[in-house]
Amino acid sequence: YALKPLGHLDALRWMVGHVDGMAASSLYEARLAREVLGKEGTVSITSPGLRLDESEELASYCDHIVCNSLPQYERFQRAVGSRCALGLRVNPQLSFVQDERYDPCHAGSKLGMPLTQLVELLAHRPESLRQLQGLHFHSNCDSETFAPLLTTVRHLDRHLAPLLGRLKWINLGGGYLLEPGQDRGPLCEAVHLLKSRYGLTVYFEPGAALVRAAGSDG
Repeated sequence: YALKPLGHLDALRWMVGHVDGMAASSLYEARLAREVLGKEGTVSITSPGLRLDESEELASYCDHIVCNSLPQYERFQRAVGSRCALGLRVNPQLSFVQDERYDPCHAGSKLGMPLTQLVELLAHRPESLRQLQGLHFHSNCDSETFAPLLTTVRHLDRHLAPLLGRLKWINLGGGYLLEPGQDRGPLCEAVHLLKSRYGLTVYFEPGAALVRAAGSDG
């Protein structure tokens, strides 16, 4: 569960046992997630604004720290070492959202390393990612179908196969609604591709989809 839509303590406590972990975007969210989950469950954090002076505390709460860029990754690699699994957010450069305000992959996006740059890096400086353990992407917003997710996974499979083959996990992000009766076939196919071809542990982090209908405006 991604904490951004609703971080109410009682709601988070209720989710324990229904989710395998929580995704944070700040130190305080990470601290809250670990407090609620205890020693059980995975805590992951990703943010363009990760602060190096918070790295020690973040490493004590989080299983995964997902960096937003190569320079950020290199700084946290030196600061955190092997105490926490480091990942990198990639921008697949596939847009599915017409309104750029809500499109994490629009042309000027600062959310993640552009796929073209990552491919170039792997071709010329693969050693710079030798300690990388995972990838994260988030490419949609309020999507009623999982078809774009499968398209994105196939896209990464075509361009990043050598990298995916040596990673431990991948995070598919969120941005997808979980409506009753929704066809989850493309989601299952995407997960199967990543697990069967690369042996990856696959994470999926819905946020608003889990809590949007949890209250009443009446």
